[in-house]
Amino acid sequence: MKQCRRASVQVNTVSVVVAFLFITLGVTARAREPGIPLPGRYAALLAKSHFAPLPEAHGERTKLPPQSARLSVRAGGNSEIFAGSYRAAAKTSFAAGVSGRVRTLDSLFDALPDDTQMARQFPKLLRKSGNVTERVLSEKRNVNVQAWIYWVRPESDRDFHVILGSTPQLTTTTVFMNSEVSGLPAAHPTKSPFPARRSDIRTILASHRNENGLFREPVEVRVTGSLLWDGEHRAPNNVGPRELRPSKAWEIHPIRQIVAR
Repeated sequence: MKQCRRASVQVNTVSVVVAFLFITLGVTARAREPGIPLPGRYAALLAKSHFAPLPEAHGERTKLPPQSARLSVRAGGNSEIFAGSYRAAAKTSFAAGVSGRVRTLDSLFDALPDDTQMARQFPKLLRKSGNVTERVLSEKRNVNVQAWIYWVRPESDRDFHVILGSTPQLTTTTVFMNSEVSGLPAAHPTKSPFPARRSDIRTILASHRNENGLFREPVEVRVTGSLLWDGEHRAPNNVGPRELRPSKAWEIHPIRQIVAR
């Protein structure tokens, strides 16, 4: 009997240790299977994008910023000031704290609550008109991920949508996540690091071959920034081209740093 109890204690101890390792190392119990490469499908996307940008069914809602803000910072004749109508303060500021260790994109994304859970827990995030909700508890995190940029598009609210993928080529199990280079904060348009990040994403577009924002070879990057769940774009209204669309409305928004490798 004592031996059975001792064995039971040992098993329980091992279980606790394993669970602790899963949590601290960001490992999920269900490992994602290696995907089957889809070079033909990606080549077809590139061919399609060569003639016109891939359509994005669910764009951004905008509002015109004050005249003083429109005139304060310009690039290429167009204002850089964030012009979105949804949670502007959250989208142009960072969560407190550090970003911690580097994670893979799939391990980060898989662990985040799905859109149904977030909508049920935080119904105030679903209001589209006049929503000024600050970051909720689940969003008060900074992250540091290694990923590949597949697609970039400048939006009407003056953010850049930057679709990240978890693999260096398209596969059957590639995980996608939206990240955003934010428009400039209206109150402080020159505040660091916002102008520099807009320069960075333009440099990446200029220095890596792409077809209207779809990269011929996904660009390996290290991205840091704050988490945000965009209630405007919960499933099935997720952002990005249909073929590269994330399955949840979670974003890295705004991006604090983006470094092409």
